[in-house]
Amino acid sequence: MTFERFLLFLHPFFTYSYRYSSSIFYVFAHHRNILNKFLDKDWNYYERLLDYKRNPQPETAEEIRKEFDLLFAPNTDYADLNKEIERTKANKDKLLTVLEYPFLSLHNNRSELVAWVQVRKRDIALHTMTALGAKL
Repeated sequence: MTFERFLLFLHPFFTYSYRYSSSIFYVFAHHRNILNKFLDKDWNYYERLLDYKRNPQPETAEEIRKEFDLLFAPNTDYADLNKEIERTKANKDKLLTVLEYPFLSLHNNRSELVAWVQVRKRDIALHTMTALGAKL
């Protein structure tokens, strides 16, 4: 596999970070407030990455790396969120690949959509109830 193809399969920042952060369930209002504050910061960081993609500068990349360390430091009063922050922080190098290669997408919605269409076609073709449908 070429390096360029490898880059296309990296987990983009937005999808990875938001998927895990938004899957946390809370019972207490205090936890909800902590999670909402974190997600607000996460969205702001995502906007910062989008700005960087539009105008990549080496000094800005270093600032963004430092901001990542501050944002993904598990120092909240919410243990489940801290676990997810640790998971995200462990993948820092992959998630910030866009700083080295600004042409990379920050999300993989298009590639997930293509995969979804292929799965649906396969499911329909394999589960037809008529002989004519099986030929399609």
